[in-house]
Amino acid sequence: MKINYYVEEFVKKNDAFLVTVFNGSEEILIEYNPGTISLDNEGKHVSFGAKEIDDKNNVRLRFKLSTNDRGREEGYVIDTVNITFDTPEDADTVPIIYSNSFGDDFSGITSIEISYNVTSYDDSGSISNYNYLPDTSVRFFNGSDYIGDYRCNINQDLSFPKICYVNVDDNEEILTAWRISTNRKIQILGVNIDSGDSITFGAVNRKISFPSFFENYGNSIVSGSLVIEIKNYLGEIIINLFDEIINVLAHSKININDLINPFNINQSIFKNSQFYTLTAYLKDGFGGVLYDDLKDKYLISSSVFQIRSLDIISNQPKSYIAYGFDIDVNISLNETFVLGGNYCELSLDSNNFTPMVQSGNYFLYNLTSLSIGAHTLVYSCLDFEGYKSVLEEPIEFIVINNTGNPWQTYYGNVSQNIQLGINYDVIFDFGDQQSNYNYVIFQNENMDINFSTLQAIGRKKDNSNQGNAFGRVDTRLGIDTLLDNVENRFSSANVRDFIIGGNIILNVPVYNLSNSFEIGILWDYSDSNNLGFDLNENEDFLFVVAINKSSVGAYGVYDYEMIVPQTYALLNSGYNLRGILVG
Repeated sequence: MKINYYVEEFVKKNDAFLVTVFNGSEEILIEYNPGTISLDNEGKHVSFGAKEIDDKNNVRLRFKLSTNDRGREEGYVIDTVNITFDTPEDADTVPIIYSNSFGDDFSGITSIEISYNVTSYDDSGSISNYNYLPDTSVRFFNGSDYIGDYRCNINQDLSFPKICYVNVDDNEEILTAWRISTNRKIQILGVNIDSGDSITFGAVNRKISFPSFFENYGNSIVSGSLVIEIKNYLGEIIINLFDEIINVLAHSKININDLINPFNINQSIFKNSQFYTLTAYLKDGFGGVLYDDLKDKYLISSSVFQIRSLDIISNQPKSYIAYGFDIDVNISLNETFVLGGNYCELSLDSNNFTPMVQSGNYFLYNLTSLSIGAHTLVYSCLDFEGYKSVLEEPIEFIVINNTGNPWQTYYGNVSQNIQLGINYDVIFDFGDQQSNYNYVIFQNENMDINFSTLQAIGRKKDNSNQGNAFGRVDTRLGIDTLLDNVENRFSSANVRDFIIGGNIILNVPVYNLSNSFEIGILWDYSDSNNLGFDLNENEDFLFVVAINKSSVGAYGVYDYEMIVPQTYALLNSGYNLRGILVG
């Protein structure tokens, strides 16, 4: 709650107004001093947060005027007090979801540590108005929902950036869920954030404790020197954690986590995105590793872990369109446990090859000489024991030209009928040349255009302006994030009128090519249920250029020249363009 009031009469300079909020049993809930009056008879607005009275009954307020020149308090010299109660503006931000859903299921997880950086926070609303104090919260996925509320207490000193830590070792529901790899997800969000505040996060990391056990299946004591060490991905020892004589009783086991605390290890020695191995083994009196005859294996326990940042789920695209034959592939491996001596495979259209592995957790590979058309890329990795494959979902992409340019150019003469294909800078001619053909229209092969209901992109049905239409065209084409897109080429272009089929289309923005050919974009409003071009109604649109016989263009002398976004042919499950001559 917030309390606001105004004191306007019978005040003197340096008077101070004290407010006490208490309940029916005279228990003081709030004492507030808004400061002193600057001038005689000066009015004063006062507003303060009062979260303590939320959901309470029989709450009373007592106002006191402290007249500093007389040195006493009087509770009755206040005139015109107005009190209002406002609902708080506190709200939670939209959660950001982080995932570590790759890797093996592991039944021995006993603790989880999350660290993250609150990089900035604008506290102008929450702190100054004294609502519920702002904070951040981490919640863990339990297989069906995000549970827990692990706070950082960012309001203690309000200095940023601030590193926050969450350690979960006593919530069995979370620990049990995270033993299944696909459940390893968290939410991070701001809580009690006022509408005028903002908060940002970064550098989110996770560490999971994997305990290892030594178990003696025999009838006698096993005695030896237990060595626990951490090696990097090159096999070099970077920490020796334990090296002492231990005794493992018959039919009993020792938990390594009882001997060391992984969270007390100096994390500064680890490098982000690299893999490390925690190894423990028993040595006999001669320095050799003890052998378990029953299990036919050496008494060695090894767990691989990784120090790295979590990936936001939406950062990994599963399908995209490529504008070139040569493509750089940078694929994050997330939590796949890969050591430097092992390898990962890429499969492009069912043809396997071994890529270069960098930094232990991602591929950087250049795919060359790709053919035009659809392709599927799948990658898999061997785990640290060299036998278990971890597969990622396939990445599907389409190569539609080899220029690296999102625009496709056509030019030619009107001398023969053709159907346009996926090509670049190719001459096309139309047949049955007639003098009443004034325009060349390029449309997607699966679009059904009504040529009597065409309107300029950027204009509504009633010819009023629609400023967001160009951006919506880019979104439909999937080029809204590119610098060279429809909006940047057409939104500030000159306009001209087109006459197609006897209908006058006014104020068509045109992009000028070679000072000889002007290209416009039109949309068919027969599919629209309202005035403007929308995304959800999927209205058809097309590209048009005025014929300019025997004119000089970028590639020679011809009748028309046209540029069309590469992705236009792929709309509506299409793969081709259709060229049409219209009057």
